Amino acid sequence: MTTAAQHPDPCVRRQVAQSATTSPNILRMLANDPHEKVRLAVAANGNTPAEVLEAWLSEAQSNKPLAKALAQNLSASHTLLTTLAQHPAANVRRKVAMNPQTPPATLYKLAEEFPAAVARNPGMKLLVLQDSERQSISDETLIRILKLTEPPTWALTVAVQRQSAKVRQQAARATTILPELLETLAKDENRDVRQAVAGNPNTPASVLETLAKDLYLDVREAVAGNPNTPASVLEILAEDEDSDVRRAVAGHPNTPASVLETLAKENDWTVRRAVAGNPNTPVSLLETLAEDEDRDVRRAVAGNPNTPVSLLETLAEDEDSDVREAVARNPNTPV
Repeated sequence: MTTAAQHPDPCVRRQVAQSATTSPNILRMLANDPHEKVRLAVAANGNTPAEVLEAWLSEAQSNKPLAKALAQNLSASHTLLTTLAQHPAANVRRKVAMNPQTPPATLYKLAEEFPAAVARNPGMKLLVLQDSERQSISDETLIRILKLTEPPTWALTVAVQRQSAKVRQQAARATTILPELLETLAKDENRDVRQAVAGNPNTPASVLETLAKDLYLDVREAVAGNPNTPASVLEILAEDEDSDVRRAVAGHPNTPASVLETLAKENDWTVRRAVAGNPNTPVSLLETLAEDEDRDVRRAVAGNPNTPVSLLETLAEDEDSDVREAVARNPNTPV
């Protein structure tokens, strides 16, 4: 390895500098190599001695490639990473945010600027579980992390314990949240949080059954609109005192036909319209609703993909132009 480190070809020396088996002494020698690419490889090598890395700190302030190499080094010291976290180049700061060796306090500050990078940092899970300063992550930063497509479990766990209802509400909306955390949030004192749980498609059926009895309309309505709500719960909600809840049940794909038949007799036309637009509504029921006195109900039947051709032909002669237009747009209507 020593011979290769002194090879006249800089490409050979660079390969030595990149190798995970190269000793600290050889890397110390290559740190003075005249070729920049060799030195950059040394700066990124985890075997490079700490004093060598820190000796480059001053130069790194104006040398972005060197700063990036140092920032991603898994052996970089806390002092080095903390200093690079204030580098003028955003790409360098992002590399620090991704480094699992970056100290907690520095990561929490970087999370404000790079929530996704910190969220995916492999060291964050242990840091959050062990570090007493985890509450220093601001609510605003935590919400930004929770809004990611797949927020990490550590962030959701921290969020559930926050005093801010907005943070807990955002956590309750996450599709990656664990069932046990949803069960905890379903008991939250804040109704907006419970509503978010009620609307989460991953909320367990047992939790939805409990929330279906919530005192607040918005929570029950969210349960009625949840695609995971079982038929047994929808049957209960179909008798809810509020028409908004019953309307949501009427449009739900899991609602049994027997329940739809009952809802089709509602005095509230918006509930009947929801039944008329439900693709699972039986044809016999659609035939009845096609004669409804309210044009919006008939129009919903005309637009239902389950409406048979014979019924569409009848609605094509409806006195209301909006109904006839809905028939024309229905893919089942003969050309």
